[in-house]
Amino acid sequence: MKKQKIIHYQEFDSLNALPPDDKELMLMARQAATGSYSPFSRFKVGSAVRLDDNTVVFGSNQENVSYPNGLCAERVALFAAGSDVKGRRVKAIAVSAEKDGHLAAAMPCGACLQTMLETEKRSNQPITVLIALGEERCMKVEGVKNLMPFAFNEF
Repeated sequence: MKKQKIIHYQEFDSLNALPPDDKELMLMARQAATGSYSPFSRFKVGSAVRLDDNTVVFGSNQENVSYPNGLCAERVALFAAGSDVKGRRVKAIAVSAEKDGHLAAAMPCGACLQTMLETEKRSNQPITVLIALGEERCMKVEGVKNLMPFAFNEF
C-alpha cells in the first residue's frame, strides 16, 4: 500500500514580508541567540516562544564540555515556558541561528520537534513555527506535524 504525506509551509524572502507579529518574534529569537553558551560548536541558536497572553519566553542553546550534554534553544524556551508560565498555551515559536558572525539556517533537531509536538498536543492547538533560513529568508509552518509527520505516538 502506497501512502503520501504532504508538507505545508510558506517561505519568505525577507523578514519584512512576514506579518508584523511574526517578524517581531523572529527578531526576538535573533536577540535570544546572544545568550548562547556554545564554545564547542560555535553555533549560536536563539528561540522566542509567544504564549496565548502574548508573553514571550526566550531560550538559547547551552553546551557542556561533556558534549552532547547540552540543550537546544527551542527546548530551553519551551521548558522555561512550561515551568514558569503555567496554564498558558504556546501560540508560536521562532528559531534563529548564527555561525561565525553570520545568520545561518536553524532547522530544529528531532528532539526539539518532538518536544514541540508534545507541547502542541498539551495545548490542544497548532503551534506556528518560524525558522530562519539565513540572513533574510525564513520559513513559516502552521502545526509542528508539518515538520515531523512521523512522530512518536502517531502510529
